[in-house]
Amino acid sequence: MLKIGEFSSLSQTSITTLRHYDELRLLKPVHVDAATGYRYYSVSQLPRLHRILALKDLGFPLERVAGALDEGVNADALKGMLLLRRIEQEQHVRERCSPWQFRPMSCPGKSSPDGRCNAFSAATTFAMSMSSFRNLDSWQA
Repeated sequence: MLKIGEFSSLSQTSITTLRHYDELRLLKPVHVDAATGYRYYSVSQLPRLHRILALKDLGFPLERVAGALDEGVNADALKGMLLLRRIEQEQHVRERCSPWQFRPMSCPGKSSPDGRCNAFSAATTFAMSMSSFRNLDSWQA
C-alpha cells in the first residue's frame, strides 16, 4: 500500500484531486486508517485513475465518468461515448462561431474579440486528442 502522497507522486495527480475523487467515489482508497483518517492506495488502482483522467481530459463531466466506470464500459461503449461527446463539441462550436469562423484555418488558434473562436480551438484540441483513442480494444484492463 502507498500513502496518498506516494500515490500522488507516482500517478502525477495532486493530493487534492485524489481526495476529491474519493469524495465523489470515483477512486476510493484501498484503506483508510481509522485513527488518523490517512488514505492508502494500491498500484493496482492506477489503471482506473488513468481512465478517469483520460475521460476527464476529453471533456466528460466527472458524474458521467463515474457512471461509465461503474458500469464497466467496454471498447464499443466508449467509442459511442466519444462519438456523442464529439457531436456535443461540434454543436457547441456551431453555436459559438459564425459560419466563416467554423471553417478550418479561418481562425487558427486565435480568438476574435468576443472569444468565439476559442470554441473552435477547443474542438480542434478535442479532435486531436481523439486520435490517441483509435485503438480502443485495449481499453479494458
